[in-house]
Amino acid sequence: MRRLYNIKMISKLLDLPAVTIRQWENRYGVIEPVRDENGHRIYSDQDVKDLRWLLEQTKHNGLSIKHAAKLLEEQR
Repeated sequence: MRRLYNIKMISKLLDLPAVTIRQWENRYGVIEPVRDENGHRIYSDQDVKDLRWLLEQTKHNGLSIKHAAKLLEEQR
């Protein structure tokens, strides 16, 4: 079953500030959430997986978000 998440849920799940999620989305295009009828971001399981991978690369492997985003795009 496919689950959908709002930004507050993602922020809590990944312990990542919502502002950071929005910045990564806008600056690097690493995720593209859909919008609900009210314009709120809705994230998929794949978005969560991608954000978790980016977080791992930046926090634990020392990569810049720019480099991690590029690697993620190359892997797709």
